[in-house]
Amino acid sequence: FETLSKYELVVKVEDKGGLVCYSAVTVDIIDGNDMLVRGLAHYAADAASMNCTANSNSDDALCFPTDGGAKVLINGSDFGAVGTAVSATYGRFNGVFYGDVMRATGCRVVTHNTLIECTSAPGVGSNHRWNVTAGRWSTVSPAAVTSGYHMPRITAVSGAVGMATAGKEPIGITGTSFGPVGATVPEVFVRFGTSVTQLDGCTVVVAHSRIACTSIAGVGHRLVFQVSLGGQVGPWSASSDAGGEYHFTAPA
Repeated sequence: FETLSKYELVVKVEDKGGLVCYSAVTVDIIDGNDMLVRGLAHYAADAASMNCTANSNSDDALCFPTDGGAKVLINGSDFGAVGTAVSATYGRFNGVFYGDVMRATGCRVVTHNTLIECTSAPGVGSNHRWNVTAGRWSTVSPAAVTSGYHMPRITAVSGAVGMATAGKEPIGITGTSFGPVGATVPEVFVRFGTSVTQLDGCTVVVAHSRIACTSIAGVGHRLVFQVSLGGQVGPWSASSDAGGEYHFTAPA
């Protein structure tokens, strides 16, 4: 269809008496769902910001900054002519898409049939498969062709120096790659020794850089914290910052 959408044939009919008749026949191919997504790539200038080894702990092909705006190249076949408008969404997929589904913007065919350029949306998470739509047809990328975002990292925890053992105090998590406000609900964990507990009521309050939570009841010192967003788990924090060591108030 993408190569030639109309075929013209001449049909010849001849009877036993030698009478011959010719008729022209035109066959119009309206469309055909033969699109395939084979890979994801980036422009050379974006190599550092899209590198998963440096920015994530996932096996994804590309890892975007959580504030969006990254240029994504989708390799495949039968996408249509240059300039064709297409759409693309991406997210976690298990037969159907579930959880947060991001919608790429500005998608268009840039190389006849084989290459689409899109711009990533703000988001979080990893192991996202792509759903590309052109006209009436859609195709989902294979399980090995996925993208993700930079993993969340903690740089400081306010309110964690001398926490009340009864809990229910405000805790502020500062860091990077926490995603947009109001999107995925973050899970924040605190660890003392081998004991790991999840903080209450966590939400992103400053896009990509700050999470607010409520402390839980506990004891201990040299506490470390961890953020999980969209199925992607970040590294454990340090056990202190410029304000001091993270700990619950010692018994009197």
